Amino acid sequence: MIRHIMVATQINRRRYREVFNQIKLPKISLLPSKDINNFYHSENLDK
Repeated sequence: MIRHIMVATQINRRRYREVFNQIKLPKISLLPSKDINNFYHSENLDK
């Protein structure tokens, strides 16, 4: 479990960030949970 948290998750995070940056579609990045909450609130969305 420690290996997964310390190694695999970081590698996946890097890979997903690269894929995200290569996508040419309109998109937003909401990394911290505070950003997600603010987005939901600004768009009047329910969780």
